[in-house]
Amino acid sequence: MPGRDAAVQALLFDLGGVVLQIDFERALKHWQQSSSLDLDTLRSRFGHDEPYCQHERGEIDAATYFAHLRQLLELQSDDADIAAGWNAIFAGEITPTVDLIEAVRHAIPCHAFSNTNPTHQAAWGTLFPRINTLFERIFVSSSMGLRKPDPAAFEYVVRALA
Repeated sequence: MPGRDAAVQALLFDLGGVVLQIDFERALKHWQQSSSLDLDTLRSRFGHDEPYCQHERGEIDAATYFAHLRQLLELQSDDADIAAGWNAIFAGEITPTVDLIEAVRHAIPCHAFSNTNPTHQAAWGTLFPRINTLFERIFVSSSMGLRKPDPAAFEYVVRALA
């Protein structure tokens, strides 16, 4: 098998669901307070639709995405309140993964690749500052203009890491 004896040159981690606990239910519960819709309807309307993906690719800014959410979820909220709900998804670090990265990062370069946006990036950077120190480089979809699972996104990371 080609590459079977090759040494590991780097480790690449996802952030959401691997390093950080993500719970979109927390955002929906926050937004439900300012919506005329019930929680089940919010759940059925919210998803990874095209504006969500555009936001994660950096094609639209937070204000434009929040305007979309305001209309879609019938929110009577300003951008700051929508952002508070948006950032409520962060439920904590996944300790076993963080401990593993801490244990190996001095021997093997560790990097992260996340489908995310500037609002979330600022939030997890503030809420979990240790995350930024774990990785030599964090690849962010909104900065790259590409998101997983698009093969071009992974090709971008591979080229960047040489």
